[in-house]
Amino acid sequence: MADIVVEYLLTTGSGNITFNDGLLGDGTNKYWLTDIQGLDGPAIRAPVDLVPFGSGGIVHTFRKGPRRVIFDGMLWIESTTNQGDCQLLRNGLAFNLQDALASIISASGTLTWTPEGEAAKSLTVYNEVGLDIRYTDNYLVSTFSFGLVSAAADPT
Repeated sequence: MADIVVEYLLTTGSGNITFNDGLLGDGTNKYWLTDIQGLDGPAIRAPVDLVPFGSGGIVHTFRKGPRRVIFDGMLWIESTTNQGDCQLLRNGLAFNLQDALASIISASGTLTWTPEGEAAKSLTVYNEVGLDIRYTDNYLVSTFSFGLVSAAADPT
């Protein structure tokens, strides 16, 4: 299972984005992850053909596919309670994330993290699913979602 409470660092040509930096309630603005899909394992390439002129199938060698990871989270503002300032700060966080993701469409970035009790891991990644930011609760809550893809089946 992907460890969503550890720090993740996305290194790109347009700067670095750190997710889960610090603790909630520490007074800093942050990208806080709420869900990660696809980091636990790659898709399985499972080629199967129909048996010609008969029942059943021919099952070929299965292999690991590319690693496709979807991140969901929140733009978390803790440095102020002024609603106008909050929106300005959220816009800044959103712009920085959008700029970083745009820089890894045609060039690669690196995603690094260290699961609790394990060695550091990293993947060379590209932006595959565009950034989607949504606002709820009368613009008090802002969430984001985006996807990365790595040619590597397993992190190094």
